[in-house]
Amino acid sequence: MTLQQITASDIAGWDSLQDIASSFEKRGLKPRPKLGGDNELVVQLDDDEFIVIVNAGPGETAADFKPENRSRHTNLVATNDFETFTFITRVRSWEGQQHGRIKHQKISFSKEQFTRDSGEKNTILQKLNSIEYGSSAAIYDTLYDTQQVVKEFYEQFEELRTDLIQEVTGIPDDRGDAKQRYVQVILDRMIFLYFIQEKRLLDRNPNYLHEQPNEVVDKGGDHYEEFYEPLFFEYLAEDKQNPDFGSLPYLNGGLFARNPVEEEFEDAKLGGSAEETNGLFDDILDFLSDWNWNVDERLDIVDPKNLSPAILGHIFEQTVNQKEMGAYYTPEEITGFMARRTIHPYLLDQLNEAVDTDYDEIDNVFGFPVPEADSSAEAVADGGTITQQVPTENVQTSHVETLYHDILKETHILDPAVGSGAFLLAAQEVLMDLYMQCIEYFQRLEAEGQG
Repeated sequence: MTLQQITASDIAGWDSLQDIASSFEKRGLKPRPKLGGDNELVVQLDDDEFIVIVNAGPGETAADFKPENRSRHTNLVATNDFETFTFITRVRSWEGQQHGRIKHQKISFSKEQFTRDSGEKNTILQKLNSIEYGSSAAIYDTLYDTQQVVKEFYEQFEELRTDLIQEVTGIPDDRGDAKQRYVQVILDRMIFLYFIQEKRLLDRNPNYLHEQPNEVVDKGGDHYEEFYEPLFFEYLAEDKQNPDFGSLPYLNGGLFARNPVEEEFEDAKLGGSAEETNGLFDDILDFLSDWNWNVDERLDIVDPKNLSPAILGHIFEQTVNQKEMGAYYTPEEITGFMARRTIHPYLLDQLNEAVDTDYDEIDNVFGFPVPEADSSAEAVADGGTITQQVPTENVQTSHVETLYHDILKETHILDPAVGSGAFLLAAQEVLMDLYMQCIEYFQRLEAEGQG
């Protein structure tokens, strides 16, 4: 069969589930009319992978249709009026790993986007036409590729950074790249603060950076000298408290300690007057607030203007990998691999010795079968459950209890060459997967009357 391209006019004509399925048949996907439930059509993407096309009911959203079945990783959800469409995919576990938290990726587009000539429209079409029968990797590698989002953010970020460098005062022009490094650390701090603001960690206020400077600083005052400088170097870095600044986390130096440029040039700042300084910090906030900040690590949204933790990691890679500064960012794939290869064998050694057994994989502890040999495991999300489960009779409860109470809780990880902390963050993810798998196993036992 000769594959055909999905076109903008095809999408403009998506008024039924069959219309959508017909478009994907042009890409070689095979209809499976005997599969699926009410308001669903199923097309086969690969030997053991399917896309379920769903028409949401009134008031329902794509989040109501997260795919949990292992053989149906992706749903394509159309709103009730067939105006907006959302792919949502259950992200594959790390290779060979079945335990741990279930995560999803999501990308949305609308018919309205295809009524005008735009790069956004062309990007969506390119992603859709990367999908073809036998190439399920396109779902993960192309459909949810964040390259365009990272590129757009970084271009705007670089433009803002260039403008701010011209506004630095207190640093002589002949001091090499000192102005660039000063601006970079200011922007790094503001990006970090914006992220934890979205997490409600700044006085539980999602608008803290927009509102609090005006609460603390009198009209006409300097927002940097009277708000940001004490915020950075006293209340975040040194665990001091000030009721005017609200409830803040203690971040223990690092990003919020004075860097060498700030120590050498104590008068360095953005702008030559309070009015200029305040305006420049407003420019930074305007730039950051122009983006949608998704801080749920379990849902990676790849929509335009959307920043997720994964995308911020790629952006951080762009801004930090600078050989001349001796700074490097290690990608999540590498740190995750290193953390699993370091932590899992240690935990297995401890558990095998404690319970006198011979587990060779963490998955074995939770009763997961070899994927090709058995498909009895199911992913469940009811009531907040966010890990994959197997029948409880496949698991030695006492072994999970030993892992949780005696081993995980006594495990400490030290990284002497901590750098940016990427390995420790990856280690946290590895341990969190194990904690959640244990906790939800115990909850399942209780629900079955065995707890």
